[in-house]
Amino acid sequence: MDGVSSAASVIAVIELSAKIALLCVQYSSAVKNAKHDIERLQGEVGRLETTLQNARQLLESPNGKRLQASQALWDGLRDCSSQLTQLHSTLEKKLHPGSVRKAMSQLGLRALKWPFESKEIDNIINRLEKYRDTLALGLAVDQAKEVLEVGQDLILSKLPIANDAAFDSHADEHDARCHPNTRIDLLKDIRKWAEDPQGECIFWLNGMAGTGKSTISRTVAQSFADQGLLGASFFFKRGERDRDNATRLFTTIVAQLVAKEPALAAHVRAAIEADHTVTAKALKEQFNKLLLKPLENLGGGLGNAKTFVLVVDALDECKRDGDIRLVIHLLSQAKSLSSVRLRAFLTSRPELPIRLGFSRIKGKYQDLVLHEIPKPIIEHDIAAFLDFELASIRDEHNALFPDRQLPPEWPGSQIAQDLVKMAAPHFIFAATVCRFIRDSAWCDPDDRLAKVLEYQSGMRQSEIDKLDATYRPVLDRLLVGSEASQKSLLDEFQTVVGLIVLLAEPLPIRPLARLLGIPEKAVIRRLEPLHSVLSVPTSPTSPVRMFHLSFHDFLVDPNKQSTNPFWIDRVVTHEKIAIRCLELLSGHLKKDICNLRMLGTARADIEPSVIDSNLPLDVRYACLYWVYHIQQSNTRITDDHQTYAFLKRHFLHWLEALSLLGKISESVRMIRDLQGLVSPGISSTVSAFLHDAARFVLGFRQIIDLCPLQTYASAIVFAPMKSIIREIFCGYSPQWIPLLPKVDLEWNACLQTLEGHSDWVTAVAFSPDGTTLASSSDDQTVRLWDVATGEHQRTLKGHSDWVTAVAFSPDGTTLASSSRDKTVRLWDVATSEHQRTLKGHSDWVTAVAFSPDGTTLASSSHDKTVRLWDVATSEHQRTLEGHSNSVTAVAFSPDGTTLASSSHDKTVRLWDVATGEHQWTLKGHNNWVTAVAFSPDGTTLASSDDQTVRLWDVATGEHQQTLKGHSNWVTAVAFSPDGTTLASSSDDQTVRLWDVATGEHQRTLKGHSNWVTAVAFSPDGTTLASSSHDKTVRLWDVATSEHQRTLEGHSNSVTAVAFSPDGTTLASSSHDKTVRLWDVATGEHQWTLKGHSNWVTAVAFSPDGTTLASSDDQTVRLWDVATGEHQQTLKGHSNWVTAVAFSPDGTTLASSSDDQTVRLWDVATSEHQRTLEGHSNSVTAVAFSPDGTTLASSSRDKTVRLWDVATGEHQRTLKGHSDWVTAVAFSPDGTTLASSSHDKTVRLWDVATGKHQRTLEGHSDWVTAVAFSPDGTTLASSSHDKTVRLWDVATGKHQQTLGVQTTLRRLSFLDNGSCLETDRGLLRMTPSPANTSTDQKPGSSVLFVGEKWIRRDGKDLIWLPPDYRAQCVAVHGYTIALGHASGQVRLFRFPFND
Repeated sequence: MDGVSSAASVIAVIELSAKIALLCVQYSSAVKNAKHDIERLQGEVGRLETTLQNARQLLESPNGKRLQASQALWDGLRDCSSQLTQLHSTLEKKLHPGSVRKAMSQLGLRALKWPFESKEIDNIINRLEKYRDTLALGLAVDQAKEVLEVGQDLILSKLPIANDAAFDSHADEHDARCHPNTRIDLLKDIRKWAEDPQGECIFWLNGMAGTGKSTISRTVAQSFADQGLLGASFFFKRGERDRDNATRLFTTIVAQLVAKEPALAAHVRAAIEADHTVTAKALKEQFNKLLLKPLENLGGGLGNAKTFVLVVDALDECKRDGDIRLVIHLLSQAKSLSSVRLRAFLTSRPELPIRLGFSRIKGKYQDLVLHEIPKPIIEHDIAAFLDFELASIRDEHNALFPDRQLPPEWPGSQIAQDLVKMAAPHFIFAATVCRFIRDSAWCDPDDRLAKVLEYQSGMRQSEIDKLDATYRPVLDRLLVGSEASQKSLLDEFQTVVGLIVLLAEPLPIRPLARLLGIPEKAVIRRLEPLHSVLSVPTSPTSPVRMFHLSFHDFLVDPNKQSTNPFWIDRVVTHEKIAIRCLELLSGHLKKDICNLRMLGTARADIEPSVIDSNLPLDVRYACLYWVYHIQQSNTRITDDHQTYAFLKRHFLHWLEALSLLGKISESVRMIRDLQGLVSPGISSTVSAFLHDAARFVLGFRQIIDLCPLQTYASAIVFAPMKSIIREIFCGYSPQWIPLLPKVDLEWNACLQTLEGHSDWVTAVAFSPDGTTLASSSDDQTVRLWDVATGEHQRTLKGHSDWVTAVAFSPDGTTLASSSRDKTVRLWDVATSEHQRTLKGHSDWVTAVAFSPDGTTLASSSHDKTVRLWDVATSEHQRTLEGHSNSVTAVAFSPDGTTLASSSHDKTVRLWDVATGEHQWTLKGHNNWVTAVAFSPDGTTLASSDDQTVRLWDVATGEHQQTLKGHSNWVTAVAFSPDGTTLASSSDDQTVRLWDVATGEHQRTLKGHSNWVTAVAFSPDGTTLASSSHDKTVRLWDVATSEHQRTLEGHSNSVTAVAFSPDGTTLASSSHDKTVRLWDVATGEHQWTLKGHSNWVTAVAFSPDGTTLASSDDQTVRLWDVATGEHQQTLKGHSNWVTAVAFSPDGTTLASSSDDQTVRLWDVATSEHQRTLEGHSNSVTAVAFSPDGTTLASSSRDKTVRLWDVATGEHQRTLKGHSDWVTAVAFSPDGTTLASSSHDKTVRLWDVATGKHQRTLEGHSDWVTAVAFSPDGTTLASSSHDKTVRLWDVATGKHQQTLGVQTTLRRLSFLDNGSCLETDRGLLRMTPSPANTSTDQKPGSSVLFVGEKWIRRDGKDLIWLPPDYRAQCVAVHGYTIALGHASGQVRLFRFPFND
C-alpha cells in the first residue's frame, strides 16, 4: 500500500477512535457501576489515537507520498479498524436502540447500562494493545525507511560517480548480451564461484581483443542483478572521461551499493563526515574508508552473510598501470570481510600490468582464459549466436517486405558454417556482420550476406585478414557513383571517421562538428551508413564510439595503405586534429573566461555548471589533448611553428583553462612532451620559451591549481624579472598595483616547493626509478610525491610519533620508515599498504637503510645500537653494539659487505655485515656525528658533525679532508650518482654542493626558512631534494648555475620592519647586526645603520617620527631618521633586550630584558634614569599608562609588576597566571590593566588596588597580545591558535572570534575603534558581535597579510609563494612591507581609496 492510501486509512481509524472516546464519555456520566472499566477502555483508545496521529504525521510528511507503508503498519490498521468498528457498533447499539431511548426519555440516563463485563473489557484492551504495538512497529519501520532514504540521498549527493559506468546505463543499453544458448558452461562456472562460500574473492576472465569479454560481463551483471546479488558494476572505457581511469571507481561502486543496501548509508556517511575529502583521497583510502569498513560494520556473520558481486569490465582500459595493480590488490582484501561476502568479477586483456597485479595475489583468485576455451565450444557458441540473429533478421525482413520473402531455411546450413569458421574465435566478427546485414540503410539481407562471403576465399589465418572480412563488407558499400564522388566520399570519411578513431576520448556529434569546423549535419550524414561499426547515439550529449577497438586497428594498419581505400594516415590526421585544436582554442580562450573577477576565487568554489558552460566539450578536449595530437603526428617544432604562435598569445589562458578543469599538473607533462619535439638548431626561441614555461608552471602549479586567476596575479608578480613568460605577458600583471615587490632577475635552482606536511619534514628519499619522492615528518606521516609534477600522491599513516627517516628498497617496491615510536614500518609502495612492523629497539629509531640486494634492512637508534633485519621475513638477524651514545645514521657500502654507523659519541664505526663484527672506528670529529654516506664506488665515506663534513678512505680508515663552510650543524650528506659531487644540509638553512675530488665548495642552495634536515640526489643526478623544519620539501636543479644576487637587502634574516608615523620611511632590523632605512615611495634603500654587535631584534619610531630606536642583545640604539646618524647608545642591560616602549609624551623610553630588569631612559639625552628590579625571570613586555605615570612589566616569572615612573618605586605585583606573562596593556582611562599569558588566558586587573577582576578564557594556545578599544569597552586578544578574540570588558563575555590564519604579535585599535591594527595589517570589526564563529575568515580587513595570502576586505587577493612569505610584516595604509628569512625586504603598494 502506498503512502497516500495508508494516510487515508489512518484518518478513517482516527475518526472511529474519536467516536468511541465520545461514546465512553456519555456512558461514563450515566453508568456508575462500570466507571473503572469505562476509564480503562477510554485510556487505551486515547493511547491508540496518539499512535495513529504519529502514523498520520509520517504519512502526510513530504516523503509520505513516496513511502511504501510497511506490512506491519497495514496489518495493524486493518485489524484495529475491524476491532474498533465492532466496538463502536456495540456501544452505539446499546446507547441508541428504540426501547432504551424510550426508557431514557422517561427515567433519564439512569436507564443506560454498560454493555460489557470486566473480563470482556480485559480482552478488548489486550487486543487493542496488541494492535497498538503492531502499529507502533510498523510506524518505526516506516520512520526508519524515511531516515534511511534521506541518508541515502545525502550520501549519493556527496559521492562523485563516473556517469554511464554501470552495466545498465542508458548510454550502453543496446550493447550485446550473451545469446541464451551460448557461454552456458562458462556462465555456470561464474555462478558457482559467486555462490561458493569458500570461493576466492576474485574471478578474472581474460582474453584477446574481440573474444566477447564485455558481452559476458554485461550478461553476468544482468544475471546477478536478477538474482539480487549484484552490488555494483563499473565498465572501463578507454578515452572516456571518468571511465578511462580509476579516480571514481570506488566512489561509483559505493554509490551503487548504498542504493542497493540502504543500511550502508549511515556507515558511509560517518566516513565522509570524519574526513570530508575522503572521496578525493588515494584509492587505498577510498577503498578502506568508503567500502571495506562500512561493509564490515553492516553486521551479520559468516552464517548469514549477504553476497555482493562487483562486476568490473575492461580493466586493461584503465589509464595508469599503477592504479590497475592497486585495484587488483585492494579487491583481494575483500576476503577479510566477515559481515558480507564481497566478490569481484574482473575482465581484461592479458596485458603485462594486469598479469603483474595478479602475480602479487597468487592463490587469491580464480581465472579463466577465453581464447584457450576449446575450439568446438567457441564454434558452438558463435553458431548459436548466428542462428538466432540471422533468423531474427529473416523474420524482420519478411514482415517488412511481403513481396520479397527470404526462404524459411535462409541462409542455409553451409553458409552458416562458413560464417562460423570465418568468425572463430572472435565474437566481434559475428556481431559486426549481423549488424551490417540487419542495417536497413542498405539493400536486402541476401546481398549484404553475399558481400560478406566474398571475403571468404581470400582469407588467410592472420588477424588482420579477419578484420578485412569483418569491416570491408560494411565500408565497400559506400563506394558508389563516379570516381570523383568516391574520392569526395573517401576524403570526408577520412576527415570525420579519422577524427573519431584517433580521438583520445570520444565526443558527441556537436562537439565533433565544432572541432572539425564543419556543419553538424555533415557529420550526421557521414555517420548515417556506419551504424554497423560505430555506436551513433540519438542523445546529443552521448559520445560517438567505436563498437570495438579493432575497427581502429583495421583503419590505421600501415600494411593496408595500398589495399584499403579507407585507410587513414594516422600521422597526417593527428596533425590536422592538432591544428584544429589550436585554432579552436585561439578563438575561444581568454582571461577570466568564467567571469570570476575576484583574483582569489578558489576553483572548488566555482559551480561546475559555470565551468561547463564556458569550457564546452570541444574546447575542453582541445585543452587536454592538443599536445598529444602534435606528439602523435611526429611533428618537429620550430620557431615559426603554429605551436609557438599559439603559446605566445594564449599560454596563460591555457593554464587558466587547465586549472578550471582540475588538470594543471597535466601541463607539466605536456610542456615536457613539447620540449621533446623541438628541432635542435633551428628552434632556439621556442626552446627557451618552453624551458621558461616549465619553470613557470613548476613554480606556481600549486596556486594555479587552487585559484585559476592567480595565473595573472601571483604567478606573474613573483616570476623572475627576466622570465620569458613574465616579459611576454607583462600586460596581464596587476597594473593597478603601483608598486610591485622586487624579485629575482632569473630562475634560481629551486624547481619547486612541496607543501603538505603539518610539521617538520625530517627526511627525503627518491625511488630507484626517480619518479617518486618520499618524505617523512614529525606529523607522524610519510608522503609520496610525483617528482615530475610535484603532485602529492598519497599519505602513509600508522606511526604514533615523529617519523625520522625513509628509504626505498633497491627494486622500489618497498618503503621503510623509522620513528620515535621505537619501530620501523615496511610499506608496499604500489598500494601504500602497511606490510609489517619491526620492533626491538628500546628508544627512538633514527635511520634506516636497505642493503644493495634488498635482503637486509639496517636501523639505528638512540638506544646506542644498530639492528639488522631480514626483509623477507622481518626477523631480527643481529644487533651491532659498541657506540657509547645515540646512533644517528647508517649506510651500506655499494657491495653490501660493510655497514657504517655514526653516533653522538663523535665516532663513525664500520661493521662487517655478514658477521656483525666491528672492523674499525673513525675518530676525528669534535662533536656529535650526524650523518654518513658511501661514495658510489665505495672507496670514500663522508660524515658530518656540528659545522663540517669529513671524507675518509674506506680501505684504510684514513681521514682525507674536511669540508668547511656551514655556520651551524650539518645534518645530512649525500653523494651524486656519479660520485663527483657531495651535497650537505645544515641547520644554517642551506644546502652546499662540494667537489669530491678537490673538496672545493661549488655552490650554496638557499631558500629554506628553517633548518635543513636531509638531502637526496635523484637516480639520474639531475635533481636534488631537501627537507626542512619549515615543513616543506624542495626540489633543486643541480645543473642551474648560481646567479649573482642583485637585490639589495640584509645578508641574514630580517627580524622586524616598521613604518615611520607618516609612512614615508621603512626601518628593518636583521640578524646581520644592521638596521636599514628604505624610501617607501620608490622601494629604494636609503642607508644602512651599523653599530650593533649582535642580532638586531626590534625597531620602533618615536611618536614624532624623528628618532628610531633599535635593540640587540644588550643595548638600545637611537638614530636620527633624517640623517641616519647614530645619536646615542643606551647601555646597561646584561642580556637580550626583549621590548622597548616610548612614554606617551615621547620623553622616556622603557626597555625590558632577559636580564630580569626594566630600564628607563631619557630620550633627549639618552641618560639612563633608573633600573627597575624585582622580576625573577626574563621581562617580556612593558607598557606605559595613558598619563605616563605608571609602567607595567610582564615576565616569565608568571607575574606583572606596576612601577612608579617618576620614582622607579615598585607599587605592586599582580599574581595569578600559571605560566609566562607575554604582554600587558592599559585601558584608555588607566584604571584597568590586561595581561596575556602562555596559560592561554587573559586577566583583567584593577590598577589602583592590584585586585584581579576576571579571567577571560577561550583561546586554545598561548595568548600573544592584548589591546583596549579607544572607549575602553572592548578588549582584543591574539593567540598562537591563530585567532583574535573580542571581549566585553565590563562583563568579561566573549563577543566575537576572528580566524586570522596566522599568529599575531601586536594589537592596537585605531582611534575610531572600527579596526584593529596588527603586525600583519588591519582587521575591521564585523558589525554583529553575536557572530561567534571560530572559523570565519578575518573580518572585512582593508589590507591584511596572512601566512600565505595578502587579503583585501577579508578576501584572498595575492598568494605569497614560499620564498616570499614574511617573517615579519608592517602595514601602513595601503603599503605593505615584508621582511624575509633571506634578508630581503619587499614593498607592495595598492591604490585602494577609503
